[in-house]
Amino acid sequence: MVLITDVDDVRYVTLNRPDKLNALTRSDVDEVATAVHEGAATARVIVFGGAGDRAFSAGMHLDTFAGLVADPDRTPDVIGAVKHMLDTVRQAQVPTICAVRGHCLGAAFELALACDLRIATPGSRFGLPEIDIGLPCIMESALLSQYVGLARAKQIMLTGDVHDAATMSDWGFLNEIVDDVDARATELASSLAGKSRAGLASQKRLFELWQNVGFAEGSAQSIHEIDRVFHDPETHEIVRRVAGGPG
Repeated sequence: MVLITDVDDVRYVTLNRPDKLNALTRSDVDEVATAVHEGAATARVIVFGGAGDRAFSAGMHLDTFAGLVADPDRTPDVIGAVKHMLDTVRQAQVPTICAVRGHCLGAAFELALACDLRIATPGSRFGLPEIDIGLPCIMESALLSQYVGLARAKQIMLTGDVHDAATMSDWGFLNEIVDDVDARATELASSLAGKSRAGLASQKRLFELWQNVGFAEGSAQSIHEIDRVFHDPETHEIVRRVAGGPG
């Protein structure tokens, strides 16, 4: 189950199955993707969280994997839906924040990785334990080395070990460790919501581009993006206000 709450310009998406450590079902995956797609059209920031204190999410519900063992032909559909969810989060034209309290494992780890900012409580735990049930890490895990380096990415994926928040912060995965993750997420979201929607969307497009092309193409595309932003009325208003020029 996924709860959606809109407050001012911020959409909060909460994974809400605390008795099962907020494990994701196939329908949850679709709900998250829809919440992000629709939210990005109206909200200025999207914040992800998990109900309860034990977990942001333990990843995909084990019943899902059991179902794929019973009917392997369903694998492309289920895993394709997870990929669509992660792509939708990563490519959202608004900033995304993942607020982690407790365990963040498997597909939930990848969801956090798809977000722009990751904050967590000191007691949070992170891992990609897929290898422990004989599965490789896929999709968003391909980006992990960009944050923690190739050696540590291999360690996380090959061992399936779970790591504490301090370690993941030292390795570059987390932006902040805070005691009150909800309050900090709201504070960050409020700050981001006050910035230029066009400017943030442009920067998000460039982040996505830079992850997929070489320096020359990424640099050239940057010129197109800043030209696009300078044609946006909101940019005109902000620049005039900051520069003290005529309205």
